[in-house]
Amino acid sequence: PADPDREIVPGELLDLPGRRLRAIWTPGHTPGHVCLHLEEEHPAQLPGHGRLFSGDHLLPEITPHIGLYEDPDDNGGPPARAYSSVGEVTDPLGDYLASLERVARLAPA
Repeated sequence: PADPDREIVPGELLDLPGRRLRAIWTPGHTPGHVCLHLEEEHPAQLPGHGRLFSGDHLLPEITPHIGLYEDPDDNGGPPARAYSSVGEVTDPLGDYLASLERVARLAPA
């Protein structure tokens, strides 16, 4: 895979000519996934405001694969906890469900 040119920080505002996109943190199959929300407040008020560029975060008939990380204490059974690459306990499913709530609160397209 290619390295990104730069990371987009959740909440960051990307100002484009005539448009403004806000990065919304939407973890799921990757902990760093973001969706881009076309904000309505841009002075140009061009058609298309309120749209969400979601990648594969929102799928019409299936859900994305929610990534889990191996439990370093695991002895071959199902993981009791999920861990990030630095050993912190994570909750990928809880993060994904919370991100669906964040997306649902956005202005409708």
